[in-house]
Amino acid sequence: MNPRLWALALGNFTLGTGSLIVTGILPAIALSIGTSVALAGQLVTIYGLTLALGAPLLGMVTGRLAQRRVILGGLAVVAIASLIGGFATNFTTLALSRALAGLGAALFTPNAAAFAAQMVLAVQRGRAIAVVFVGFSLASVIGAPLGVCVSGEFGWRSAFGLVAALALLAMACLAWTLPHGISTPAVAARSWFRLFRQLVLMLAVAATMLCMAGQYALFTYLAVLLAQQHGIGPIGFSALLVWFGVAGVIGNIAAGRAVDRVGAGRVASVGLGVLLAAFLIIAYAGTGLLPIMIGIGLWGGAAFAVSSAQQARLVNLNPRLASATLALNTSALYGGQAGGAVLGGIAISLTGLHNVHWVGVILLAAALFVSLWESTLSPRHHVETTRFPHHRG
Repeated sequence: MNPRLWALALGNFTLGTGSLIVTGILPAIALSIGTSVALAGQLVTIYGLTLALGAPLLGMVTGRLAQRRVILGGLAVVAIASLIGGFATNFTTLALSRALAGLGAALFTPNAAAFAAQMVLAVQRGRAIAVVFVGFSLASVIGAPLGVCVSGEFGWRSAFGLVAALALLAMACLAWTLPHGISTPAVAARSWFRLFRQLVLMLAVAATMLCMAGQYALFTYLAVLLAQQHGIGPIGFSALLVWFGVAGVIGNIAAGRAVDRVGAGRVASVGLGVLLAAFLIIAYAGTGLLPIMIGIGLWGGAAFAVSSAQQARLVNLNPRLASATLALNTSALYGGQAGGAVLGGIAISLTGLHNVHWVGVILLAAALFVSLWESTLSPRHHVETTRFPHHRG
């Protein structure tokens, strides 16, 4: 596999680490700035909402720029935002830093996936996107647990410093390895609005949003839930994140291969079914640690499999507009993340922490229904045998 894909994966590793760390250090942030956990959880909402709105809007603004510059610029913004977050002394400054980080991620994520899809034959797209997306899986295995441990030793601000350092490292690697002159065609504004009228495409995007909303309704408050119901502290939570990430790496690799064989839609729907089962296991786990471990393992493997499959699904629906469709998918990913955090917070406020699982179950069931509906409408899985022909320079 092209080593340049692994450089892009390093960028996703940085973004994944920055996103996951916040959920792991949420109790420490809330205590430090003197606010409730539910309000501190809205830092996740702010990041996700900014990314969701920023991905398509920035896609329109930067559509005619070389993707290489946009990718590097996105990481630069993430580095600056992380430094601001590390020095923040109140919720407002932290919120601004998370919004800025969301804009940086909105520049990087869809362009990285589209760039990867163009560097390989179309029959290898599923695996190429899976390689780039494995950075998020490795963030669960290495980045987030390391960040939580570092914050436990040196304070939560050090976790933001770690993300800034990773962003600078990823920038250096990508500046060295990414080729010049590769880009998807610029997408005119009218083409963006045409995409919203394509039912099959919007169903695929809706499945992504519902899937992420279901996961983040629980994941945002998972550290608090495990601490209260199972007595699991920062070290134990870090270990579970590692387990989640290991399962994610396995699920991601398996999905990349399966997508190229049986089609992205089937892989996404199966993954959503496994996710739903995982949440039901966690909901009925009681105080047992083994069911929690089984549920989180299934969750990790299925979550990253679905994410990779959804990226490939959208590329295959309209390869020429990959940068636009992937920007919409990124918007759905993080819009779902933001919405899930809000719905989880509302459920906690109204019914208590012990019922937050069921928000996720309902949303994941809806995501599975929408994914199956999309599969009945979309054309049969097919494989192209040529590279993307569009280059700049």
